[in-house]
Amino acid sequence: MEITIGGETYNVQYVETMREVWDALSKERVKPKWCVYDVETDGLHIKKARPYIGAFLFAKKVFVFPTTKENCNHLLYCINHIGMLYNHNINFDMHMTANITEDDEWPLKVKRYGDTMGLCRLSFEAISERDGGDSLRLKPIMDKYIDPTASRFEKAVKKWLSDKKAADRKVLIALLRGHGWTMKRFEEALNKGTEPIPEEVMKTFWTWRNEYPEPTYKDVPLEILMPYVAVDAIGVDLLVKKALPVVYHRKQQHIMETEWDLLPHVYEMERQGIPVDREYLMDAGEKLDAYIKRLQAKAEELAGRKFSVGQHAVIKDIYEERTGERPDSTDKKFLKFMADGGDELAKTISTLRRLEKWKSTYIDRILEVSEYDGKFYTLMNQFNPVSGRFSGDAQQFPKDPIKDENGEVIFHPRRAFKMRGYYIDFSQVELRMQAHYTLYLGGDLNLCRAYMPFKCVHYKTGEEYDYKTVEGRARWNELKEGASLQEFDKMWKAQHGDKEWEFADVCRAGLTAWVVPETGEPWTPTDVHTMTTLKALRIMGFVPEEMDPKDIKWWRSKGKTFNFMRNYGGGDAKAAETLDISLEAAKAMNRGYSEAFPLVVTYQNMVINEMRRKGYCQNMSGRRYYLSEPWKFYKVANYLIQGSCADDLKKKMIRIAKFIKENNLKMRMVLCVHDEIQFRVDDPAEDWAIPHIKRIMEDCPDIMVPIVAEVDFSDTYWSEKRSVLLV
Repeated sequence: MEITIGGETYNVQYVETMREVWDALSKERVKPKWCVYDVETDGLHIKKARPYIGAFLFAKKVFVFPTTKENCNHLLYCINHIGMLYNHNINFDMHMTANITEDDEWPLKVKRYGDTMGLCRLSFEAISERDGGDSLRLKPIMDKYIDPTASRFEKAVKKWLSDKKAADRKVLIALLRGHGWTMKRFEEALNKGTEPIPEEVMKTFWTWRNEYPEPTYKDVPLEILMPYVAVDAIGVDLLVKKALPVVYHRKQQHIMETEWDLLPHVYEMERQGIPVDREYLMDAGEKLDAYIKRLQAKAEELAGRKFSVGQHAVIKDIYEERTGERPDSTDKKFLKFMADGGDELAKTISTLRRLEKWKSTYIDRILEVSEYDGKFYTLMNQFNPVSGRFSGDAQQFPKDPIKDENGEVIFHPRRAFKMRGYYIDFSQVELRMQAHYTLYLGGDLNLCRAYMPFKCVHYKTGEEYDYKTVEGRARWNELKEGASLQEFDKMWKAQHGDKEWEFADVCRAGLTAWVVPETGEPWTPTDVHTMTTLKALRIMGFVPEEMDPKDIKWWRSKGKTFNFMRNYGGGDAKAAETLDISLEAAKAMNRGYSEAFPLVVTYQNMVINEMRRKGYCQNMSGRRYYLSEPWKFYKVANYLIQGSCADDLKKKMIRIAKFIKENNLKMRMVLCVHDEIQFRVDDPAEDWAIPHIKRIMEDCPDIMVPIVAEVDFSDTYWSEKRSVLLV
């Protein structure tokens, strides 16, 4: 069979064993530069699902084959003979192959593999799909950049499935007719409970279902399925041909190689899984259901009718009756507006929607995923975000629990995960990176002093703090002679109990070796969130010294969120909506931020000017962000910061994996959540390695602001991690 896609013709054939593949490969006069391997599976669970058919491609030849254990093991020789393997979201296929071969090490035996998702990320413009950019899914990419008719083979598969379902349905219709029932009557009785279904009718239905199970892709005839399977592999091959030259033209090959180095380590992390306390989840699910039921009854009483929170049209009817006007939407913004006006119903509906989402996302789904072997597994996609960060389910786990109307904790998502392990998290790394970028402009005084004694002098020698050298930066937390963190820790615990301290507390105690020359006082790290807040409050006409501390605390929480939003490029209107404050207050926050950190604003304007001049900017690792639409240039300032942090983290993960292997440790990296890496350490005898890993994470010779990694430990649950003092 020959298939032409994107103007190029490929030979496709079905083989039962890899012998024919090896014979064809051996006859190639020139060894192919890469090959492609893709599988179709019976599910998406990375440990439970199994592939049933696969495609292997090289030199415009596609071999479709049954993914037996023997075939997959023989396939490894073919792949390594060529030396470079590609696929789209390749780690998923690696998991599937490990499942069928029953060998977790199979993917790690592949000499080198890469992912066309990564090639596309480095080739596309720096616009997320949410903002109108290209999708990283293979089918849309093929339709747009390779061949808009490529989906014809998928359509053929879906048509067969549709025809098969229709034919099977006709059989059921005929069987039901024998009982005097129509299909419509049966479906309404089955799905809506309109009437009881006689036992003989249900028996007929189940007999039919057993004889005619719901058809899946596995049931599709080979002559229809084979080109469908082959086309995905062909699409990957054509993507490599199109994207690789772009990657090299943009001088992004070093970023690409780092990503490829990381892929096997990400696979290993995904393969570990995290043990789940299923009993806790089931108990929490029952409590959450009961709470939802109470709130649902309250909502119906307030509304005067039965309804569900997903029935937007019905809720519009309710509010039209209550207010005399029909709302255009019953979304989060509308409900918040009504709740702020004292509407209890809107507040209850909002709470119900949140609870139902939590139940579905953090209880039902984790129970479903962990049913296989008691562990939670998730893919850590390293290409979806434009900046270079990871994405995935685990990035969204809330830190705080759900409480009922009495303030009692019902459910804490992080309580569901249990392991003995360490959690090493970069401290405010994006703000530190932002401070680093201002140093090219002379250094923003307030922001830089949040993380190092910038332009401060030593209390004893009078020398100015040296942030330009590695040796100088290492002294950022130097203490006065005779002072020690261990002694401070003892003193702090005697006075404050379990309350955690920060280095700023050490400085406030007068133990730092650095002095602010303008005041003669010991250097104390700037509280960046408080600084923005206080300046904004003064702009709004408040006198912070005369305000209630609780009000200051509330406004600081808004200032903290705003600081991150401002780095992301959020405007006044968006800030007002997100922070639930007036537009005037949002403008005051913006002005307060600009006054507190003027060089950050200068940096952001500099990035926009650079984008106008070149059409791209590159982060500290050399990752480039291209944009052609000038009104989006403001986003790149944040991409540079996020991407620099992300690329640094990825390099650290590679170094840490090497450290673990070289020391023959059983500990494992299991998850990356934002700037935190989680380590499962079953054996306390391996705890010695954690300080070494912390040092690896803090080793950033090219960043002029000290990078700090904080260590937490838990021998029970993720929610119960506590800080560990490592000196």
